[in-house]
Amino acid sequence: MNEHDRALEGLKKILQSIQERNADELANNPSHGDLKLTEAHSSIESAISLAKDVLVLPLEILPTVTLLSLTNPTKTMSNVLTLAANFRIDTPNAKHEKTQLVGKIDDNLGEFHKHYLHVIPYLLIKKKGINTTQLRLKALVEDLEVKKEELGKKLLLLNDALAESAVSRNSEYFCKVATAHKKSSKTWLVIACILAVATVAIAIAWPFLVTALELNPLKTAEGIATRIIIVSLMSFSVVWSSRIYRAHRHLYVVNTHRQTALQTFQSFFEATKDPDIKNAVLLAATRCIFSPSASGFLGGDQDNSGTNIVEIIGKATEKASTNSS
Repeated sequence: MNEHDRALEGLKKILQSIQERNADELANNPSHGDLKLTEAHSSIESAISLAKDVLVLPLEILPTVTLLSLTNPTKTMSNVLTLAANFRIDTPNAKHEKTQLVGKIDDNLGEFHKHYLHVIPYLLIKKKGINTTQLRLKALVEDLEVKKEELGKKLLLLNDALAESAVSRNSEYFCKVATAHKKSSKTWLVIACILAVATVAIAIAWPFLVTALELNPLKTAEGIATRIIIVSLMSFSVVWSSRIYRAHRHLYVVNTHRQTALQTFQSFFEATKDPDIKNAVLLAATRCIFSPSASGFLGGDQDNSGTNIVEIIGKATEKASTNSS
């Protein structure tokens, strides 16, 4: 503790000892008998009141020299009040002692007030400034809290808007891809049908295209071989077209499924506040988007490459849920 703190603590202790006095008990103590200190009642009360008023002021802002200069008259005033508390009627020369005690109380009260007269206005101004600053800081903190809350709400709204925008954008992307594959599947279905009809037609009409003049064995063999090659090529074209059709149809079904998953994800996600349920919904939506879907158009040769990413996202979701709990 430095010198300033020691001086401040000593002064406050003396002031507290003064404010704890009771003017009625000191002036009208039964032990005084007929020599009560009623003449000094107002002075004692004034000293106690001054001590109470000074204690609520910011004495810590005063320099050490000023604190030390206030300590002596304050201590003298406290000692005089102690003498008043210890005065008894059976004291030798009690009447004379009473007269001197009343004079000491009045004289020391004047010194007590005199020393505090030049610091009280300064302390009042500083206290008002400190209170004003505290009020401004409190208002500023409250304003910052309100703005923080408003900003938090705006960020939540912004995050929701961004999430909805991202969902809507990706949903539109899947919709466009699904539409393109749907058109392509229809085109290849028409091509496959045309090729199939042409193949059947050629296979049926070929005998009527061979003239009766072509009856020698060599030409007959050439005709059969040509017929087999053409029908085989046409059949291969039909199979190839149908496979392309099924591939486009499969991608159309998968992207439509992804579009539906994204469109319904936001509704399910916002319908609950439980983080576990939200994680489950997120995992389900992720599985719908990244896992291969069985459309029925590719048979048993569908790709399983999406399993790893679903497992990774699932583990990350479980880890985030564990950390948050």
